[in-house]
Amino acid sequence: MPGLYARVQLVGGRDERALLVDGKAVLTDQDHRFVYVLSEGGRTMRRDVTLSRDIDSQRIVTSGLRDGDRVCSASTSTSLVRS
Repeated sequence: MPGLYARVQLVGGRDERALLVDGKAVLTDQDHRFVYVLSEGGRTMRRDVTLSRDIDSQRIVTSGLRDGDRVCSASTSTSLVRS
């Protein structure tokens, strides 16, 4: 019918293994996205990341993090990256 519309989100492909972080942990500086990672010495370090799509409130990180990195988040003091 004229005048009706719909918003559709199509998901293509399938990510077999993905690193997920809380979307609140991802910050933006100009055109760069980054997170703060807790080092073994207890210091926070900025780490630039490349993101893919969202899954609920989680973001898929395609580069910049490794499995087991501890990401600092606004909602929690630290959270473990899940794969």
